[in-house]
Amino acid sequence: MTATKLGVVFTADRLPEELPAFASAAEGAGLDELWVWEDCFLAGGIAASATALAVTNRITVGLGVMPVVFRNPVAAAMEIATLARLYPGRFVAGLGHGVPGWMEQIGALPAKPMRALEETVSSIRRLLAGERFSLDGEHVDLHDVRLEQQRVGVPRRRVARHADVLCDELTVEVLAVGACDRALDRDADHRERRRPRAELVDLPRDGDQEDAVPQQGDRHPHPQ
Repeated sequence: MTATKLGVVFTADRLPEELPAFASAAEGAGLDELWVWEDCFLAGGIAASATALAVTNRITVGLGVMPVVFRNPVAAAMEIATLARLYPGRFVAGLGHGVPGWMEQIGALPAKPMRALEETVSSIRRLLAGERFSLDGEHVDLHDVRLEQQRVGVPRRRVARHADVLCDELTVEVLAVGACDRALDRDADHRERRRPRAELVDLPRDGDQEDAVPQQGDRHPHPQ
């Protein structure tokens, strides 16, 4: 049985200058994992991950998640590979769809989100494995690409639906755990093979007196 790990989330609406002290405190408290978010128009996930890794020595830093349409697969693989080499075994890269409203707002909403996810994730995995390849896909167009540095392994991919095809593990917000369970339970094979990695709880900040877990509307609103 896999041992339970305890972690904390540094949400993207927090000030980035708070992250170094937050990460150090999380490691000092003995937590296993620190997760940062990448929400559109707020802090960048790669920069936040690098900052958290730089000020800690042991704790695993997870990025959940990078929208696959934000970056070219080669650019994403380069960023992941760099952090993986600088901090071996401590960085977990998460990939996902992104909020559709935000993706539309920045002109990046794909016509076929699952196809975009599959092609991007597959390309990143192949790049991190050191493969040289070309891909003429519906979303990804690459020609004779290969990372020049040695292989560093592959990222863990995350999406609640189609978990058998695209996921090594699942990461979900605490508010989405029920929906994720229902999606996975539609297929009996998924039920045992894929469960959420953890429930991520947004703890109250200093001075907060009310609910520890925010309601859906408490976070910055999605674009209309």
